[in-house]
Amino acid sequence: DTVLIERCETAPNGTIVVALVDGEEATLKKLRKKGESIALEAANPDYETRIFGPDRVEIQGKLAGLIRFYCRFRAGTPPHRNSQGYRHWC
Repeated sequence: DTVLIERCETAPNGTIVVALVDGEEATLKKLRKKGESIALEAANPDYETRIFGPDRVEIQGKLAGLIRFYCRFRAGTPPHRNSQGYRHWC
């Protein structure tokens, strides 16, 4: 997947944002604000929602678009390795 990000410093609740945590970790998460707390919620339910104070999170942008690539699996076709060594069928 490739995402398109619109640069901004604030975003409303429920927006998917690029958040910089503690000045070093950038993450793409759904933003939830309640009082002074900021929750960063993953789309994958296997990951826990992370809650921070406002001084630990800097919004760098919001999701403006998503480009998703699909390929069709062909039965009987063995996977091959891409330039990073990952196996795939496309």
